[in-house]
Amino acid sequence: MVAVLWLWVSPAALARDVPALRGRVTDEAGVLTASEAGRLEQRLGDYEQATGRQFAVLVVASLQGDPIEEFSIRVVEAWRLGREGHDDGLLLLLAVEDHKVRIEVGYGLEGEVTDLISARIIHEVMRPYLRSGRYGQALAAGVEALIEVAGPTTAPPEAPPRSWWTRTLAGHTPLWYGLMALVCLGVVTVCWWRPLIGVLAVLLMWNTWWPASLLGALGLYLRWRWERRRRLRSGYGEVRGLVSRRRPREDVEGSLWRGSGILAVLSMVGSWLTSRSGREGTEGIGLMIAGRAARKFMGKGGGFGGGGASGGW
Repeated sequence: MVAVLWLWVSPAALARDVPALRGRVTDEAGVLTASEAGRLEQRLGDYEQATGRQFAVLVVASLQGDPIEEFSIRVVEAWRLGREGHDDGLLLLLAVEDHKVRIEVGYGLEGEVTDLISARIIHEVMRPYLRSGRYGQALAAGVEALIEVAGPTTAPPEAPPRSWWTRTLAGHTPLWYGLMALVCLGVVTVCWWRPLIGVLAVLLMWNTWWPASLLGALGLYLRWRWERRRRLRSGYGEVRGLVSRRRPREDVEGSLWRGSGILAVLSMVGSWLTSRSGREGTEGIGLMIAGRAARKFMGKGGGFGGGGASGGW
């Protein structure tokens, strides 16, 4: 079993790590000057702002034995360059010590940046610079050739994403707000007077109108606190262990709905964290906590299928 486990794990364990996506230009090998990296970053940023397409450059010192095609596809799968639905991302990968280049093209660009065109850019545009060690010029020339071939996008650039408040709460009619307030009041009332039914209401309302669900969960908690304080004031908390080994029915029912409420809240939190809106929300919270310095270049969910070309010098 250990041998089988080792054979199964070892390819992944030996594979080269995918670097973190921190910008449009990632130079792990340190072969680009600050001005060269800045110009590339600016050029790719201007192109993305004008077209919505995400191009990125990655320079590594060594592939550490990995085939460049396998490493490249792992990178784009992790980075998710390009817009979701458009799949218009592109990666230009340079491995300095291995003398290899790879252009990885998203699904949406395979019609413009074909495998043949990618190969010609590597061999005719970039190779002369690479052979003389001018890596910055090679990448700049390759980026310009790729932008010229890709051309302007047929779809307009994406509008800036709306804020959480605008997406979820703002912009509705007064009648809508009134109805939602009644829904919230109803859920809180049910949670206070019929906690078991309130748990079901909280779960059902989570995907419909989550503020009502959160208020209902708060109502369940306050009801539990109120019930607990009432029992303690009556002396029940002091003598319940001396009266009988069996737990009174009231305590069993209270524990049941309290436990159900906790499970309901955990279920809702887990459901939200794994949803798309949850991932976006928690990502935004993390960026807010880390500060503006954490606002780095990020992929938008584009897909890749292995289109492009590889070459060497």
